[in-house]
Amino acid sequence: MGEVYRATDTKLGREVAIKILPASFARDPARMARFEREAKVLASLNHPHIAQIYGIEEGALVMELVEGPTLGDRIRQGAIPLEEALPIARQIADGVEAAHEKGIVHRDLKPGNVKIRPDGVVKVLDFGLAKVNPNPSRDRQGADDPENSPTLTMEAATRLGTILGTAAYMSPEQARGREVDKRADIWAFGCVLYEMVTGKRAFTGESTADILAAVVKTEPDLARAPAKVRRVLRRCLEKDPKKRLRDIGDVWELLQEEAEERPEERAPLRSRLGVWLRLAWAVSAVLAIIAAAASWVAWRATRPVDHPLTRLSVDLGPEAMTGLNLTVAISPDGRRLVYPARGPDGKQLLATRLLDQAQPTLLPGTENGRDQFFSPDGQWIGFFAGGQLKKISIQGGAPVMLSNAVSGVPMGASWGQDGNIVAPIGNLQPLSRIPSAGGPGRYLPSGHLVYVHQGVLFGVKFDPAKLQAHGSPVPLLEDVAANPATGGGQFDFSSTGTFAYVAGKSAAQAWQVTWLDSSGKMQPLLAAPGLYTLPRLSPDGKKLAFTGDGSDIYVYDLERDATSRLTFSGHGNVPVWAPDGNHIVFQSGGNGFRFFWVRSDGAGEPQEVLESPNNIAAFSFSPDGRWLAYLTSCGGESLNKLLKKASAG
Repeated sequence: MGEVYRATDTKLGREVAIKILPASFARDPARMARFEREAKVLASLNHPHIAQIYGIEEGALVMELVEGPTLGDRIRQGAIPLEEALPIARQIADGVEAAHEKGIVHRDLKPGNVKIRPDGVVKVLDFGLAKVNPNPSRDRQGADDPENSPTLTMEAATRLGTILGTAAYMSPEQARGREVDKRADIWAFGCVLYEMVTGKRAFTGESTADILAAVVKTEPDLARAPAKVRRVLRRCLEKDPKKRLRDIGDVWELLQEEAEERPEERAPLRSRLGVWLRLAWAVSAVLAIIAAAASWVAWRATRPVDHPLTRLSVDLGPEAMTGLNLTVAISPDGRRLVYPARGPDGKQLLATRLLDQAQPTLLPGTENGRDQFFSPDGQWIGFFAGGQLKKISIQGGAPVMLSNAVSGVPMGASWGQDGNIVAPIGNLQPLSRIPSAGGPGRYLPSGHLVYVHQGVLFGVKFDPAKLQAHGSPVPLLEDVAANPATGGGQFDFSSTGTFAYVAGKSAAQAWQVTWLDSSGKMQPLLAAPGLYTLPRLSPDGKKLAFTGDGSDIYVYDLERDATSRLTFSGHGNVPVWAPDGNHIVFQSGGNGFRFFWVRSDGAGEPQEVLESPNNIAAFSFSPDGRWLAYLTSCGGESLNKLLKKASAG
């Protein structure tokens, strides 16, 4: 609702921020009334975590200048560790609570309206959309009050990012245009806290309507959040405001209760999983192994059995190598390891060794083998190599090819007791069942699923018949390495309770986008390395479209050295420039497989142009812009079959 400038107060010699309404606003009495109301609202709030107003003169607000990035800027760098996120959240809550005590509802609380000073002090900004409650004790206002209209209807929120950013933090009642009280801010606080600790928005969609529908109908994935804050998030994000947390100041009491109750709540799960997770081995350098003296009988026992923890450091030798997805697999009996190692000629082979032996045995025929796994009897090793799924005896010999249809990046496999191997096979990598004669969320015989999230191993009770998890996941072990691109954990376990894993949290993948000229000179583009893929230059060579943060479309202006974001759905991919340089087509896999058409300057919303039941990827436009070439999986049929059909007429 205004432009903000840095300025100097020449009378008092201090730096300030000045918010000035555009001329079109200044001529509108209704907008000017809103502007003056903001000044009065801010003037009544004097709190260390609310940006202060110094005065109003000639259609401008003179405000406290808050240095530092917004919380949105910080979140774009990735999820914020809990020990850093909670102090920020507490300061936000303190500021909002002070406003609520004066009957003021912010109504537009979001990361972009929170700034973090270099000294760590947090300031809540922009109460311009706040609703003043003339009767704080009632904490409500008549639904016929025009101030209750949703934020979405403001004319100032015309850009895609602003609309989506605002909609993503609306409470269900606000999204429906109903009356709004302080519980709308509590909902928004929950959305902000969720985004801080996960790096993802709680509610997303391709358009504003999709986001608002998600706010009203869907539940956020609280499993993404650290266990300590899930109870708080659940209370803040209750869709029924009557069931929602009543006062934002109660957040910290809930966190304290969670900390006190956590040991008792997770004791049963820890006891059951402790049978296999009371670890006994640790590898120096790249490998750590922990083993417990648990047995298969103990897993089947109805009462949990505790065993003392023993640690032993084992050196795999200088030729051992670190795998991309998995470094070491352990046999079901917990006695044998298999891992990648350098052969005499420097090539990568799989090596196996017993834990009570010092020397490994290289397995010829396993060149460039990866994502290895054992058969249930421990006599065979399955692995991926050369686009094939193979197996080899632990005693050596010639490997046996099981499937030659492997494409893409191997993502692991699981060898079942029924003799079948389950693995992602094919272009779209669906799960397939391959007979071993001729999966990645790891299931334990104790009846639990285990997985790695942000370097922490979690376990949760799982019913394989109903494919349902029961209860909340419990953190079991920290400092477990994982592939940041696929999420695959660097761990394996045996039937007897031995657990092997690679220690160390994996850093997020990042690449530097670089301009290479004809002379061979390289010049970095963009401000810093990041998760950038699929770069495409505009027809005039002045802009670069790319996929960033995993799956959203961005455009970088080479002349202005500025980056803008075009999509906010988390599903954008494969940008392709139209010949006019003003539009981009991109793929979305969020709901089915679709192509969208969007302006490269971010104006307007993406428009769907094609939907397919199969995976599709755009490649290029014809020079006249009338045709788009793209690749499709052809409904699962191979290109060879299609060519045969075509040749047969």
